[in-house]
Amino acid sequence: MACLLLDDVVDEEVLILRRAFRHERVFRDRADPMAFSDEYLTEMYRFSGDGIRYLCRLLGPNIQHRTARSHALTVPQMVCVALRFFASGMFLYSVGDAENLNKATICRTIRNVSLALKSLVHIFITFPGHRRFIHIKEEFYKIAAFPNVIGTVDCTHIRIQCPSGAHEGDYVNRKTFHSVNVQMICDADCLITNFEAKWPGSVHDSRIFRASRIYQRLSLGKPPHFFKHLEHQEYSTSDKLYGDADFIFQQDLAPAHTAKSTKTWFNDHGITVLDWPANSPDLNPIENLWGIAKRKMRHETKQCRRAEGRY
Repeated sequence: MACLLLDDVVDEEVLILRRAFRHERVFRDRADPMAFSDEYLTEMYRFSGDGIRYLCRLLGPNIQHRTARSHALTVPQMVCVALRFFASGMFLYSVGDAENLNKATICRTIRNVSLALKSLVHIFITFPGHRRFIHIKEEFYKIAAFPNVIGTVDCTHIRIQCPSGAHEGDYVNRKTFHSVNVQMICDADCLITNFEAKWPGSVHDSRIFRASRIYQRLSLGKPPHFFKHLEHQEYSTSDKLYGDADFIFQQDLAPAHTAKSTKTWFNDHGITVLDWPANSPDLNPIENLWGIAKRKMRHETKQCRRAEGRY
């Protein structure tokens, strides 16, 4: 009998044995996600068909496979896999079962799409915004007549699962649950202009802001690279700002702030205090934005999980 390891085999028996021991690759059926209705796509991926097609055109050059070897995923399939994971927050195994793919493929796909999105974030999220500088300040001035405001900043805690490792305790916040402390800046229309999502829950808000690039540039009195077109704008350092009486002081309506002794002290020192109406959420767009984002996330997550059970 001829050897099974030879390349040029003539013996028919050897060919039969080789075919018997050969491991046939099985390619699962992968349905085209764009063939479904908008209602199905919205429930499963939180995006309509037009929205997914836009993401495919946007991310396609960065995530498309060079060849179609081994039945490689198409760009719509890769985008939908990532959106399924982002929308549901499920484990990779669960996403793989839903999309009829294995865990390794799901992991690689989510990573590639995430990196592609990250490479484009500066196009959509830019401080202080995409509009002219004077228009941004005017919109803020309409809210509470506070001049020269270019953004509002705040942090919130995003709950996460308990991480493993030696730094697990760093993610326990003051409310005793594990979280990531996320800082966001928005304009008067609640459009996000800056985002920081890399700090564990135990880090204080002020620490996050002081470590941000925007704070470091502004505290030095130097305009960041996205302010270079504003050559005629003046950026004072904190020393110059508080060394002059030409500013407006802002504080909330805590009893200590509204006491007669406090008001007298401000009047004696010639400090103008901004009038702050009680119960006025419109004066702080960032709080409204956090509320909108959290309500939408809770609502969409419930819808997506209900859809998982139906389909």
